[in-house]
Amino acid sequence: MLNRTTNFSFYTTAVLIYLTDNHISDINADSWRGLESSLRTLILSYNFISSLPRGVFNPLTELTHLDLSGNNLLDIEPDLFLSGPNRINSLNLADNLFNNIPYHELAPLK
Repeated sequence: MLNRTTNFSFYTTAVLIYLTDNHISDINADSWRGLESSLRTLILSYNFISSLPRGVFNPLTELTHLDLSGNNLLDIEPDLFLSGPNRINSLNLADNLFNNIPYHELAPLK
């Protein structure tokens, strides 16, 4: 679980973080402290993430690839990507629990 004590500040040049199958259930914008200007690929597949709080990815201005496949997501906040990273060109949401494809919420992405 990524929590307030999780800190990536020693990895300020990391471009890829691979956190597949780590039993992560909660994430927030502070989870990425230290990675704001370097992280390009974030893989959070096959965890237990059920919601994405507003602004969770906003600090990651260089993020281009985001993998949230295999989690427990039911929906996406309407403004999740509205003011967040605008460079995302690869987003994997496969194997979640969506009832509908959230086209409107994903519209701000390229």
